[in-house]
Amino acid sequence: MQELSKRLLIVASMVEKDSVVADIGTDHAYIPIYLVEQGVCKKAIAMDVNPGPLERAKEHILASGLSEQIMVRLSDGLVKLSEEEADTYVIAGMGGPLMVSILERRMDLLQKGKTLVLQPQSEIGEVREFLIQNHYEIIKEEMFYDMEKTYVAMKAVKRKESMIPYTKVQYIFGKLLLEQLNPVLFEYLQKQKKVYGQLVWKFEETVTEQTKLRKAECEQMLEYIDEALKYYEM
Repeated sequence: MQELSKRLLIVASMVEKDSVVADIGTDHAYIPIYLVEQGVCKKAIAMDVNPGPLERAKEHILASGLSEQIMVRLSDGLVKLSEEEADTYVIAGMGGPLMVSILERRMDLLQKGKTLVLQPQSEIGEVREFLIQNHYEIIKEEMFYDMEKTYVAMKAVKRKESMIPYTKVQYIFGKLLLEQLNPVLFEYLQKQKKVYGQLVWKFEETVTEQTKLRKAECEQMLEYIDEALKYYEM
C-alpha cells in the first residue's frame, strides 16, 4: 500500500469518493496510487510535463498493480486533458504563479465545474484571488506543518453566481483559515510580525530610494498582519 507524507495525505483527503482525478505534476504518482488503493477513486490520470518523472510514475503504478486503473500521460499542465476524462484536478507542490498559469490555459475546463484540490508552495494569495475572480468558492482550507515546514492546501468548487471578493488580508492569509482561527496560521503571523518588524528597523539605518520603497512595503505587510491577528482577539 502506498504511504504518503502528511502533506500529500492532507491533499488526498480533500478528494471526494468516486471522483475521477487528474493529478497534474504527478511526479511519482503517489496521490493517484493512494486514492485508487484506498477505494476513493476507481480510476485516475497521472500527468507530468517531464518524461523522467513520468517514467518513475509508470514504474510505481506497475509495481502497485494498478496499470488498468491509472493512466499515465505526458502533458504540459492540463493541455492534453479532455473535458470528460476527469471531474477533479489535483495540483500540488508547485509555485502559485505556475499553478494559476496552468489553470488559465484551460479555462474551458474550469467553466465545466471541475473540483480543484490545490497545494501551492508560494504566492498563495494569488491562487485564492484567481479562484474567487473565476467564481470558484474555497470550501476547505488547511494550514499545517510537515517536516517542520508550513504548507497550505485548499479545495474549491465552481459556483454559478459571482463570489463575494475577499479583503486583501483574506486573500493573503486565507479567509477560511482566519475564520477558523487556524493555530498554525496564528504562529505564522506572530513569526512574520517579528520578521517584518526587524526589517523595518533595519531599513531605518539606510536612506535610499530602494530602501524607502522596501521599508514602505514591510510597513504595509505589518498592517496586514495586525489586521489578521485581530481575528484571534475576538
